[in-house]
Amino acid sequence: MLEVISFEVISRLPVVGASQSHAARASTGWTDAENMGTREGRSWGLSRIGAFGSRGQRFVETMSQTDPLDSHTLRVRRTARYYTAGPPPAEARATWFVLHGYGERAQAFATHFAPAAEAGARVVAPEALSRFYTEGTGGAVGASWMTSADREAEIADYLAYLDALAEQELRPAGALHVLGFSQGAATAARWTAHRLAGGHAVQRLTLWAGALPPDVASAAIEDTRLTLVAGTRDAYVTPERLAAQRERLNEAGVAYELLRFEGGHRLDDDTLARLVER
Repeated sequence: MLEVISFEVISRLPVVGASQSHAARASTGWTDAENMGTREGRSWGLSRIGAFGSRGQRFVETMSQTDPLDSHTLRVRRTARYYTAGPPPAEARATWFVLHGYGERAQAFATHFAPAAEAGARVVAPEALSRFYTEGTGGAVGASWMTSADREAEIADYLAYLDALAEQELRPAGALHVLGFSQGAATAARWTAHRLAGGHAVQRLTLWAGALPPDVASAAIEDTRLTLVAGTRDAYVTPERLAAQRERLNEAGVAYELLRFEGGHRLDDDTLARLVER
């Protein structure tokens, strides 16, 4: 049974910020997995015009050309939501932080990890702070960990969010397993490197249908047990991208395990069961 919990975090709100182009991010090879994400067979993206419409877009473009704007940030309080399953922290044999992909919601994502909770682990599924309508201006709502716009501030915000959640959910001597799917894989890697650098232990890191992002050094995660998981037909984890990721880790001397399953850009119950058994 999932429990939904909300709590306040401090977030940095960008007042005005410049957006980095999709083409610039594409040079990393992981733009789609980190910034856009997919559900199998379907790409998720937002109109570049957005809620302002074409007139608003032309206004913004005209202002940026004729009257340069000063950029500022402001720290504000906001409420974050997360879901839990399994025993309370003091009784759990381990804690799993599971980070969803782009356009997903934490509640639906967390249900896949029922076997971990049944095996005695506490499952913690935080929902990314930025929500949006996945189709136009109404209907289904998804969430995103970050975009290319003001990305450094968004990364700092979600690292602070996950740190605050860890303080609330982790027992001092408990084992921590961090798993991220798709866009959540980059989030998981950054947070793991951040925790290890701060002297906190992370026993396991699983990057599922994603990769170690370019801004995280391979050596930054060498003190955790790393597992890569990818479907054989994942349109985003192509053979070339997977080979490049493995080469990067091998050159850095970082040990890892690779698990494959028949399928695309999705979770797989049998593979999850293998992770739970370890």
